Amino acid sequence: MTGAIRVLIAQQDVRGVVYEWVEEDSSSLSIEEREEFIDASQKNWEESSSFWPERLLIDEPEPMEVFLCLDEISLAEGYNLPFIRSVIKKAHEAMWGARVYVVVEKGWQPDMQDDPEGPEPFGWLQTVLENRVSDILKWPIASENSLPKAAKQSRIRMQELGTHPPRRAWKCLFQKPFSLGREEASLFSPHQVISFDELQGENCLVVLLEEREGGYDEYVKEKFQQAKAAGFNIKIAVIDPYRLPQDLEQLRDEGHSVLHFYGLIELYSFLQRLNSGTVSQGDSHGVTPVRVVSPAIFRSHLPQILITHSYLPNEKENCRLAAGYTWEITKALRGEARVTIYPAIKCVKLGHILDDLGHVLAWIHIGHGKGEEGLQQSDDQLFISAKNWLGSFAGYKSSLALVLFCSCRSHLVAELFAVSGAGVAIGYAQNVNTENCVEMLRKVVEATLKTNGSRWAILEAFGVGGNRQGDPDSSPVAFWASH
Repeated sequence: MTGAIRVLIAQQDVRGVVYEWVEEDSSSLSIEEREEFIDASQKNWEESSSFWPERLLIDEPEPMEVFLCLDEISLAEGYNLPFIRSVIKKAHEAMWGARVYVVVEKGWQPDMQDDPEGPEPFGWLQTVLENRVSDILKWPIASENSLPKAAKQSRIRMQELGTHPPRRAWKCLFQKPFSLGREEASLFSPHQVISFDELQGENCLVVLLEEREGGYDEYVKEKFQQAKAAGFNIKIAVIDPYRLPQDLEQLRDEGHSVLHFYGLIELYSFLQRLNSGTVSQGDSHGVTPVRVVSPAIFRSHLPQILITHSYLPNEKENCRLAAGYTWEITKALRGEARVTIYPAIKCVKLGHILDDLGHVLAWIHIGHGKGEEGLQQSDDQLFISAKNWLGSFAGYKSSLALVLFCSCRSHLVAELFAVSGAGVAIGYAQNVNTENCVEMLRKVVEATLKTNGSRWAILEAFGVGGNRQGDPDSSPVAFWASH
């Protein structure tokens, strides 16, 4: 069973690793030994949760990336799916919306299993994808300094997900279909076709394997012509452990969709995302995606949510807790909103963020409050008055359906925002109860998105999620603007 996962934290597009440790499965240990491992894990994730806020304070805005590395020895011995799920969950809860990648050793190959009771060599793949990882990468784990390069290549591939009708399914056509191993053929069998004639309204990934047949460039051009004549889309997927061949780079430069994968499991991960939420061709007839020019005249119609946090370097446990709040808000959205996270906010910075966003449906802030003194900002521990926080919206020319302060004694700030026209403003008269706050956050944000900011829907959700159970001093209060 897989008993350890190597965790690497890096900054996006910055070569090198910021922090690393080995996350170990403690389920088979004694209670005393297990507590030791749990404490070590908690401290590592608390430390990691502060990396991005600390860099924001020194004007290094690139977010962190998390790499969970599975070595080939562990995968050959089997896998412990509950343990893998638990580590992915910890990464999501601690890392402020960071991309989480599962990395498989480049040299790993699935074992042929004659024993039907033995572990399926690809049995862990679907579990990983179902737990909201950004991608699965095949990369030499020993070359950890270059992992940001693999992540960048993944982001380039994922950009292609927005260039096709989301409601039309995709199949895959291998140039050399019979060169797949038995286990690999079984993995791709639900998606594989042998020729374009088998397609029934779907689009197709044309896959060139690592050992490509001669004349593959002509083969690719022929497939583009056939697809154009038949009226469906294709993308070329190239499996190559090193780099995209120059002639295919040229096809990409000419505007064709040519994607580079370092291994078949990366291709499988991408194919699963292409097919998420697809239905029949009839429902997508006449729907054509186009690339948006830059700079665009119109902004995205997706509702925007802004989440900020007042980070204090000496309160890493609170930072980890606030990151967990953020995950609770965002984990169920699944593309329904565009979320901007800024985990080290200063009052003066808020105005610039709002200028960039243009319109915000909801602003959620996490940090300390102190009644009439206002809300604490990051780093310098100064409390900034409600009037000054409101002043950050001086150049803001749009509505604000919801503002929610997960802060003790923040009710006066919330009241001022409601008086100034925010649809619903929520704060706390005394202390924040962590458990109740998370439940209230989920329900209120969900109602805001579902109704595009209906005041009455938000207040109704607040009445359920803000249920005053337990200590009355830990209950939230809501204000709404009556025009």
